[in-house]
Amino acid sequence: MCLIAVMVAGALYGFFGPGRDPTCGGEFRSDDWVANHLYCPGLSALSMVWWILLVGVAVILLVDRLGLGR
Repeated sequence: MCLIAVMVAGALYGFFGPGRDPTCGGEFRSDDWVANHLYCPGLSALSMVWWILLVGVAVILLVDRLGLGR
């Protein structure tokens, strides 16, 4: 449950946060509203969720291998 909450927080930070990529690195025109306000921030949010999930799974596997959860 905690991992899901962190993933949701990461998605919100990726979509609304200061580190979001508003133009996908110049892939879209600056006047393309849908790409610049929905698509590109959505990709930033997805990348944040992906990294949080990757680190979370790595931590879970490490704890399981070391037997710290028992």
